[in-house]
Amino acid sequence: MAPYKCSDGEWILPMATFNRRLATGYCAYLGFADDVSAFGIVDRDPYDPASAPFDDRNLALPIGFNFPSSCKVAELFEAKFLQKTALEWEAELEAAGLPCAVIQTWEAWMRDPDARAARIFAEVGGEVQLGRAAWVKSAGEYPDLQPMVDGAAAVARDRAAPPPAATAPPRQRPLEGFVICDFANVLAPSRLRRAAAGAASPH
Repeated sequence: MAPYKCSDGEWILPMATFNRRLATGYCAYLGFADDVSAFGIVDRDPYDPASAPFDDRNLALPIGFNFPSSCKVAELFEAKFLQKTALEWEAELEAAGLPCAVIQTWEAWMRDPDARAARIFAEVGGEVQLGRAAWVKSAGEYPDLQPMVDGAAAVARDRAAPPPAATAPPRQRPLEGFVICDFANVLAPSRLRRAAAGAASPH
């Protein structure tokens, strides 16, 4: 799905192409289900072999739309989203159970109350920066992030330290002894990071 310009010049990204419920829900809520049907786009059971001839124009398989069908639906979305502001659409669609998001600039996202509440950003030494990426609930309340003190000297000292002897025991890694279950679709990067940190990551 592509972002669409709204009446205030801001952009919104509707999540309408992932499954049948979202595709049909958007068409019905935005009021152009009849226009879609008149164009030849259908809503048929994707598991029925008889639906195979319609796979490239089936609302039940929206990510597989052919070019003419995609263009038709995009034109309908484009005209509709120009009728209200991006924030109005976001509030209205999410209340209707149709996921979407206003496209924000980096600066706007840093000021966003929800991003602040989620602690995606944090104020450190009077400057706003990215906050912690994850928390462990059982660890309790985390202290506020602090500015790095004399970081350059610490890096210099670390680089100047001699390498450990080949017979020395391995250094303890921060997640050593933990087992992390990874349910992500993209496995390699997260598993490599966890392995480097010392945690077992079964799959």
